[in-house]
Amino acid sequence: NDTVLAAVRAVREGYDPEASNVVVVVTDGRNEGNPGGLGQEELLATLAAENDPARPVRVVVVGLAQDSDAAALRAIADAT
Repeated sequence: NDTVLAAVRAVREGYDPEASNVVVVVTDGRNEGNPGGLGQEELLATLAAENDPARPVRVVVVGLAQDSDAAALRAIADAT
């Protein structure tokens, strides 16, 4: 989740109105590796709070594992 937020912020910082401003996340589909990092709800709230309709940054998520948390991945994509 921390990486997703950092990527969205980086794309927004370098926003180009002539380009597709998209973050593509390829994942095993579970957020298991960062104790003390952003939780799902905090990530979604931060993405919503920092959303700028004048400078949209979309997140496209690809879950590779069969047991990917599809609802969590969809929520991240939908928040952008």
